[in-house]
Amino acid sequence: MNNVIKFNDETKSINKFWKQDVLDFRAYPDKDISDYYKKRKLNTINFKNIESEIKREEYKDYLKSIFFKEFPFSYVSSRMPQIFRLQDFFNKASFDSIFESTEKHEKEILDYFSSLGFSSENRSINGAMVPEQMKIAVSEFRDKRKGLDRDIWKISELKIPEERINKSASLNSFNFYNIKNIHNRELVKIWFKYLIGSTEFAIAYLINSLSIITRFCNFLGEIRIEDTDRILILNYLNTLKDLKIYTYNRITNCISDFYKYLAIKETYKNETPILRTDFKQRESEHHFNSVSEYVILQIFRHLYELPFDLKLMYLINYSTGLRVSDLCQLETDCLLKSEKCYFIRFHIQKMQKDHAVPISAALGELIEKRVQELFKLEYKEKYLFPSKPNEPFKARKYRNDMKKWCKKWSIKNEDGTPYNFLPHSYRHTIASDLTQEYNVDLEIIQLVILGHANPSMSLCYIDETDEYKKMLNDKYVDKSGVNTPLESKGLIHPDWMKENLSKQVLANGICSYPTVLGVCPNSDVCLGCEYFRTSKKYLPIHEKHLEELEKQILIYESNGWTNNLDTAKEQKKQLEEIIKALT
Repeated sequence: MNNVIKFNDETKSINKFWKQDVLDFRAYPDKDISDYYKKRKLNTINFKNIESEIKREEYKDYLKSIFFKEFPFSYVSSRMPQIFRLQDFFNKASFDSIFESTEKHEKEILDYFSSLGFSSENRSINGAMVPEQMKIAVSEFRDKRKGLDRDIWKISELKIPEERINKSASLNSFNFYNIKNIHNRELVKIWFKYLIGSTEFAIAYLINSLSIITRFCNFLGEIRIEDTDRILILNYLNTLKDLKIYTYNRITNCISDFYKYLAIKETYKNETPILRTDFKQRESEHHFNSVSEYVILQIFRHLYELPFDLKLMYLINYSTGLRVSDLCQLETDCLLKSEKCYFIRFHIQKMQKDHAVPISAALGELIEKRVQELFKLEYKEKYLFPSKPNEPFKARKYRNDMKKWCKKWSIKNEDGTPYNFLPHSYRHTIASDLTQEYNVDLEIIQLVILGHANPSMSLCYIDETDEYKKMLNDKYVDKSGVNTPLESKGLIHPDWMKENLSKQVLANGICSYPTVLGVCPNSDVCLGCEYFRTSKKYLPIHEKHLEELEKQILIYESNGWTNNLDTAKEQKKQLEEIIKALT
């Protein structure tokens, strides 16, 4: 139904319907709705059972928000059976109004559904029936303001270019109602009018930004944004200290951008409360995000069991490393064919640009088969993988479906742990494989495969080789047999190690001497060098070296070669310490 209802006979009939105490939706004045509920077991609500007039009107307005505005979901939602069951809850609930609801009342409603046999983990209950959600829906329905003055902005009404909207995600609205301080809420709304109208940020990015600002504003409580100071900001940042560096910096940057905007508008007139020093420096960490060949081979053995559309989605995911949002939004005209190969053409939503990646002929033929199937439909389908007519497959569903199949197949990692399917990992996989197995230039991976704006971003997707991973996991000792990590004291940096590994491997260990220090001063006496590192992997070499050294000592002693003898005995002592530490 339209949000704006014209005053005609249908409108009068609808208004008359909602004035009744017993609502039988099989007789609803809209044929689509009445036909829908004629097929449903739960189709009638008796408001006579709710003694409180306040709660009766709140419950009715909650229903109206769904049937008139499709907020927070539509009348065909799987959550509606639970909504119909709320009539008994509203009569028994301890609160006088949902607008005074507390955590106690939220537990009350979960206990009510639990008594009906519903699990407390049921997503439709936790995500839709709690009093806080009802409060928002009723407030939205009763709000008489128009357009962007309202506290909830429906994305479908904002006239946003399609390329900014990720249709594979369930993004319906901007909800400012959750910002409790009304004054701060209005300032945030002004900022978002600017972000939506004057920038090209993706809507998913902006919704995430709103979530960040909402948490920050609620931390401030009754304090106005204009009255915040540096100490208050530091107190908030301190609450984020345990977050990952990327997440911490993302939140800090979002809040900083908000203050910059307010400063430009002269709303915030103090000195900038967030400084450059508030951002954390990213340390070099080892993230092995690629999917191992061991896992991929297990999945491929079971691929024939997947429905064709899901199997094709996985093959594209595996072969191209497309972001899951771009994969789900591939269109039926995405396939390009040249004399030598196929390409998949798509729009990179994150970077707001068109791109094409090469694919194998076999994969291209499977996509052609998929397109031919879609052409047989009675309507013209836009998407290669539709969830319903001309709506793309949801990213969350693809991810969850593949997780379920991998669990069903008992897919395991090499260490025996269950494999956790993450679509983005295949982006790391293809970048790493092209580098390590095929020696493809970084520039090709950046521009042709991943479509990044700069090579440094693509470099983050290239994982370390298996050889490098094994080296990091080895136990290393120095010349005295003392346990010493390969990267201790900053002698070897991971990125440097990846680049220079082949140059620093010795016959009996690893040289950790930084190349920035110039030519090694001890190239002929590695065993006695402070930069020398070795592990159990090299134990047989050390044992053989000791055996040879003991023979040489006998020769030095019989010939009276004192200097050679002293050096050999010192080396023998070092070798014995090293062998002892490694065994």
